[in-house]
Amino acid sequence: MTSYRVDTLTRSEQRFEKMQTRTEGRLPSWRTPARRRLLVRLNWASLAFMATIAVAGYFWFPIILAWLPMTVVICVVWTMLRITIDSKDTAPARYLDEFELATLLEARSRALSLVTGGLFVISMVLIFGSSLEIGDGHRLAYMMGGLGILTFLAGAVIPAAAMAGTMAPESPDDVAEPTPDGH
Repeated sequence: MTSYRVDTLTRSEQRFEKMQTRTEGRLPSWRTPARRRLLVRLNWASLAFMATIAVAGYFWFPIILAWLPMTVVICVVWTMLRITIDSKDTAPARYLDEFELATLLEARSRALSLVTGGLFVISMVLIFGSSLEIGDGHRLAYMMGGLGILTFLAGAVIPAAAMAGTMAPESPDDVAEPTPDGH
């Protein structure tokens, strides 16, 4: 990591360097491409399971208790992913190469599209659901609120997942040597 003089850094750059200092070297066994992909898949699986819980809560309200342990799971998996990608999903431009910056900007664009579209649909369901008195109002509000939170979280996972795909292995040992038969 290139370090710049503190007096020439913006606040976001200072925060980024402070975060880098705190987390560099943590979770070394999770910094391989395969483990990063696993963390990305676990993030998406957790979000999908939480969405299932939110929707099922409309029909059977006690299931929402499952939301609590899943919140812990998503927080742990999300934090692990961000540590293993060195928080590059929030890195200031000067800390990224051209490919990483282009990847990050494209991922942020996709995330913004998902979040704005998803929250628009959720808002419409809430407006028309309450106006037309469709179903049980508090259950509908809970389900849509949960899906809104998950839409926001999915928007945060998209850039992190994209950056996980751009990262090289941490050490030469992480790269598997092909065997003579090509496997």
